[in-house]
This record gives sequence, structure tokens and C-alpha cells, in this order.
Amino acid sequence: MLKDRYGLALSTTSAAARDAYVRATDLAPTFYPGAAETYDRAIAADPGFALAHAGKAQVLMRQGDAAAARVALAAAKEVATGLSEREASHIAFIDLVFAGRTEAAMAALYPHLAAWPRDALVVSSAANPNGLIGGSGRIGQKHQIAGLMDSLAPHYDDDFWFLSYHAMALSEDGQLALARAKIEQSLAANLNNAHGTHGFAHVCYESGERDAARSFLSSWLATYPRDGFFYGHLSWHLSLCEIQAGNWAQALRLYRDAITLDRHSGGPQQKMSDGAAFLWRSELAGQPHDEAA
Repeated sequence: MLKDRYGLALSTTSAAARDAYVRATDLAPTFYPGAAETYDRAIAADPGFALAHAGKAQVLMRQGDAAAARVALAAAKEVATGLSEREASHIAFIDLVFAGRTEAAMAALYPHLAAWPRDALVVSSAANPNGLIGGSGRIGQKHQIAGLMDSLAPHYDDDFWFLSYHAMALSEDGQLALARAKIEQSLAANLNNAHGTHGFAHVCYESGERDAARSFLSSWLATYPRDGFFYGHLSWHLSLCEIQAGNWAQALRLYRDAITLDRHSGGPQQKMSDGAAFLWRSELAGQPHDEAA
């Protein structure tokens, strides 16, 4: 039986479908473009590959294309016959998340990861700061994510993707020294990881290292695809550094190029929050109120 990069069995007999699925699942948590299209290649090689449909659904939902995401998830459920227990549980979990059944999804999350801790897409959907736990509204959610990632760490060794998510969780929980060590290790292993760059920006910001964040983000964004999901959000992080440094002209250039609603590369939530946050912080820094914006 074919397996994914984490040693989990896949219900496909197509090596081409498996290879495309593995590649897409490497891209999706790093917020690099191409994941949805690579899942499509897996589906083309094996239309009955349920997890490829489910993976595509997660990427589309993150991008804000809810209608297409629900179509993809429906396709996964339509072909979800003869699946392993792990794959069936994976799709059932995603179905609960999409349905907005947060409490039921939270209840399903921990037994699933206890049985299959290396199910990376389930981990990423739960541990992302705006994912299941982060968006749950629960008190102590940041600490809960950090605790989850601490418990899973022995199963991932030095996996660059996991390290970046673990570091982000630790930084949001105030454990900056531990977060820095992990994010630096992650980026050293694979620099093509927008989530890792995001984690580094957070650690620098919380540590008061404006110039380090500014230098790294400026250099890193120069090679990140303009349509990358995090291009707008990372540009927002860079704009904060420029505002703090008193470089208003550069901050405004970033806003107009990558943070306004019609230029931001992220999903609806980020477009709204980043644009509003930039304008608010600009006023706090002494810039005049921009009524039109």
C-alpha cells in the first residue's frame, strides 16, 4: 500500500496520485502557491482519491472560496468508500470544521491525533493561529495550541514544517526563547516556508527586534510569489516595522501595493484585519485619518 511522507497509508493505487498528493501536502502548510493545482493533479491521476479532494477543499476554504471548497469536500465524501479508519476519520473531522461544528470538531480532534499523530493536515488545521483552536473563542486557546504541539513534537523530530508551527504556537504563548530556536532551525532546513517566515516575524516583533524583522522580511518577500497566500500578511508585518522606524513613505507604499482590499493576496479575514490594522496603527503613529481608506 502506498504511503504519504509521514508513513500513513493512502487509499490509492496510483503512484502518480500519491506523489502529487505528497507534494501538495508539503505546499499547503507552508502557504506557498500551487497546492490546490497539485491536488488537482492527484485527482486527475485517481478521481476516487478521497484525501486529495479533502486536501483541495482545505486550501480553497482558507483562500475564502467557500463554495468551491464545499464542492471539493462533497467530492471527497462521495468517493469515501473502502477507506482506512484514519482516512475516514480525517474526512469526518474536516466535515465538522466546514460545518462550523466547533465543539464536535474539537471533541474529534484529540482522539484522531492520539491514534494518528502524524496526520499533518489535521495538525495544521488545528494549530494554525486562525484554525480550529485559534478561532474557537475559547479562553486560553494560545496555551492550548502550544500544549498540543508540545505533545506532538516527539512524533515529528526535526521536520521543518512542524517546527515552524510549533515555534509559532510557542511565540503566541509567550515562550519566545524556545520559539526562536525552533523557528531558526525550521528556516535553516527550508527557507521556502511562508509560515516559518511569519513565525520569525512574530518572534522579532515580540522581542522588539524591529530591524532584524525588517531586513529579513524585505529580503524574503523579494523571492516569494506575489500571489502567495501570505504575501499580503507578511507585507503588513513589514509595514509595522517601517511605521516603527518612521519610514512612512515606505509603509504607505507597502499598504498600497499589498495590503489594500484589492491588492491583498490572502483570504477575506486577513484582507479585512490587515487593512484595518494598518490604518489604525498609522493613526496611532501620528498619520492623518484616511477617510476613503
